Amino acid sequence: MKKVLSLIFVAFFFVSFAKAQTAEVTISLNEPFFDAFLESMFTNLKQPDFKLSNEEDGDCVEKVRLEREMNGVKTAVKFRNGKIVAPIAFTGSYKAPLLGCLDFKGWAEADVELQFDQEKQTLFGRAKVQNVQLNNVPSFAGSVVARLLQSSIDKKINPVEILRTDKLSFLVPVSVANGNLKLNAKTMRHEIVNNALNVTIGYEIVKAN
Repeated sequence: MKKVLSLIFVAFFFVSFAKAQTAEVTISLNEPFFDAFLESMFTNLKQPDFKLSNEEDGDCVEKVRLEREMNGVKTAVKFRNGKIVAPIAFTGSYKAPLLGCLDFKGWAEADVELQFDQEKQTLFGRAKVQNVQLNNVPSFAGSVVARLLQSSIDKKINPVEILRTDKLSFLVPVSVANGNLKLNAKTMRHEIVNNALNVTIGYEIVKAN
């Protein structure tokens, strides 16, 4: 009986795909997912940092280091009114004219825009800093640091690779039919609904060689 049911299922499976050799799958990435990802990154990997300028001074290296949390603000990915917002906590140093090397800490808020690059078959994110709050820095130097921070993110972090279609393609063994099917990811589209990023992946379904 089980064998008969299996054969019926497989027959239905192949008849369905014979009519439509494409399919879509939607994955949902919510705030808890991104929070767990960032927590693991800060716990298990090197703390991310990048230089604010290409100039080097033995007494002062101008750089920013991302922190998990600063002044009650945690580095995270949030969804607000259909948009992606990323609070970013950080510490760093900056060589200010007349004042010398200044250590600073604070947080910034960035808007993240998503775009699927058809040629590269990759979903990218691009962060744009909108607001910077600094501690331990005089007000006149704070605006300079804020501009350097935004410029550095644009040059050294953007665009951020999120998903690639070649990483989402996979093989499905169908032992009862004595063969395999290959699901090749071809397209992506995204939307933000119910405080989550939904990514719909379009698959081409073919017989595996």
